[in-house]
Amino acid sequence: QEQLFVNDQAFMQYAGNFATLAKGFGVAEEAVASMSVGLTELGYDIYAKNNDFYTFEEAMDAVRSAIVGEVEPIRRAGISITEATLKEVAAANGITMSVENMTEAQKSMLRYKAMIDQAYASGTVGTFAQELNTGEGMARALKQQLLGLGQTIGGALMPIVSAILPY
Repeated sequence: QEQLFVNDQAFMQYAGNFATLAKGFGVAEEAVASMSVGLTELGYDIYAKNNDFYTFEEAMDAVRSAIVGEVEPIRRAGISITEATLKEVAAANGITMSVENMTEAQKSMLRYKAMIDQAYASGTVGTFAQELNTGEGMARALKQQLLGLGQTIGGALMPIVSAILPY
């Protein structure tokens, strides 16, 4: 948050959502935290690189959709998670089990690997941080900070609103 000026509440919310998905698939507990943070960071980078195609929420939704196996939303970012791509990633990493026989946890890990590899190859990883000093990057950071300010003010006003609301 201090380096990238992202809204920490939004970051934690998305990371928590990704962690819940991963746990639901049966991903090993030790992999859940790094996977959820990696997916959240990937969402920020996809948004920064493709903001002509995605809003922030759409970028995060595309990553969420991809990790559950929906091919289309992430495709606009130039990332493929088709079964053919997953087979290639598995073979490249010495995995001999067929994708069709994998558990959802195994498939989600393979999708994660495919997305990260393709994001690195296309220069997407790190885009949010790299563009922080540009006008567009500063505008994104300001938007995140204003969201945080609104949440702080809303939290401070909540006791007053709760007291007045019954009347």
